[in-house]
Amino acid sequence: MGYFIDLEAQEYHIISIANTVDIEDADYYEHLDSYLSSVESPYSIVVNGDITSSTNSSSLTLLLETLTQSGAEKIIIIPGDRDWDESGRSGWQKVIDLEKQVKSDHKDSNIIWPLGKACPGPELIELGPSLSLVIINTQWFNHPFDKPRQESGICTIATEGDFMEELEDIIDEQAGKNVIIAGHYPVISLGEYGGFHPLSKWFLPVPIISGMITSFKQNVGNHTDLINENYHDFRINLGLLLSQYRSITYLSGHEKNLQVLEWNENYFINSGSPERARFAANTKLSLFSESLPGLIELKYDPDGNVQTEIFKYVHDSGITSYKLIDLMYSACKDISTERINTSFVPCNASDEKENNLGSSQADFGKIAGGAEYQASKFKKAFLGAHYRDSWTTEVRIPYLELNSTFGGLTPFAKGGGRQTKSLKFKAGNGYEYVFRSVNKDPAGALPVELRGTFLAAILRDQTSTQHPYGALVADILLNELDILHAHPKLYLMPNDQGLGKYRPDFMNMLGMLEERPTNPDTDTEQTFANAKKIRKSFKMFKDLYDDKDNHVNQQEFIRARAFDIVVG
Repeated sequence: MGYFIDLEAQEYHIISIANTVDIEDADYYEHLDSYLSSVESPYSIVVNGDITSSTNSSSLTLLLETLTQSGAEKIIIIPGDRDWDESGRSGWQKVIDLEKQVKSDHKDSNIIWPLGKACPGPELIELGPSLSLVIINTQWFNHPFDKPRQESGICTIATEGDFMEELEDIIDEQAGKNVIIAGHYPVISLGEYGGFHPLSKWFLPVPIISGMITSFKQNVGNHTDLINENYHDFRINLGLLLSQYRSITYLSGHEKNLQVLEWNENYFINSGSPERARFAANTKLSLFSESLPGLIELKYDPDGNVQTEIFKYVHDSGITSYKLIDLMYSACKDISTERINTSFVPCNASDEKENNLGSSQADFGKIAGGAEYQASKFKKAFLGAHYRDSWTTEVRIPYLELNSTFGGLTPFAKGGGRQTKSLKFKAGNGYEYVFRSVNKDPAGALPVELRGTFLAAILRDQTSTQHPYGALVADILLNELDILHAHPKLYLMPNDQGLGKYRPDFMNMLGMLEERPTNPDTDTEQTFANAKKIRKSFKMFKDLYDDKDNHVNQQEFIRARAFDIVVG
């Protein structure tokens, strides 16, 4: 097995800290400075919210003075709910004022405030060639009062749907890199804000009443609890999106404890107790979960190995190492474990003795679009006949020639989508293409705990309500109507070494290859339909809002929209 590591690459560290407004120990910042001076590898600091309040603004000055004098390459600040006036009516203005203050006082420093104007994000920060940090403003979704909405035109993205679409695209574009997502509020948590409470909270200080209050926080919640009506749906949808990926790390800071959780092959880290800590439960998700003051450090090795180190804070001894956890192991090493880093694989993991099967196999193959949709008369009576015959009939399909099609196709990233598997290619002709599976898995839209149930099986079976090759028919009709569109072609993906690390997931898959509209990186790069710019709908609406000279071609839009309605 090949094993090629960039010898010039360095280990990179991410230090996560939050709730610094709670720091009362006058010596804390001296201890923090001492700890930071001991970090030898290149590092950045994520300050994950709750850095100021109406009753404590001096802590912010001390914090930023300490951080800017450290050796950190970047100091990334994410606002939390207390920075938004504890989700109060003046929250938007408070966080805008805080942003202005930080930028004014530290305009020539290494401090970054990525979520400008209190927009929801997501914002991408490149920390290195193999490490990407995505910043999101969880409080925007949680905030119950005024905030920059779509109709104001302040933010390019100001709806949950647009946010999820953009976040998905950003993650897809970081294929081959370590990906960290950071937001103040957790997605999952074993702390009190996540609905886990110590037994004493149910009985003390006043029996029955204490139980009622704890039950309320666990099932309804106020603005600080993850279950509350403003935040709950967003975090569920964010969790669903992340469940489509593997080896992503999510950093939060809301809970006042230290947690390292593994869920669905992703990792959720909370570091929100710099000086004092509160309750943290332990479940099967826990790699670490304790009521411990301190902070958490992530270590990314050039070989793909990822570790997290827990540091505890004690007044007399300062910030010291408490526990080191191997979070993800390098895919380049022969280790028997499920916690493999599948995002960043800096080695040639293909077996050099294998033949290039794609070049020696037949030009055509026979395959059914979905043999699993075969049904008895009884099943058809209850679940429908649909297009089962089309799905279960074998068809003769050409194999995709990776070496020659469009000047040669090189895969570079998996695509998103909760139902369709897709693989993106760069072609020798200068364009990009995407290969999408004909078969779907709509169960990806279900919560993770339901995906192995009979409900998921029924939902998957309903894929047969769609014609497997409907896109090919639509292509012909769109051509006749002169409506701009991508042109899909049906192929079998070969079992070819040219697929690299994507080979196990895509070899022998039936799918459609079509153009992928993307913005050019250079003026000379080929683009779909020779476009100068390609915009998603929400960015197009922002362009229309910002410049009245921009307009939509009404006739082409009406023709395309009418076709969508007629075809369904």
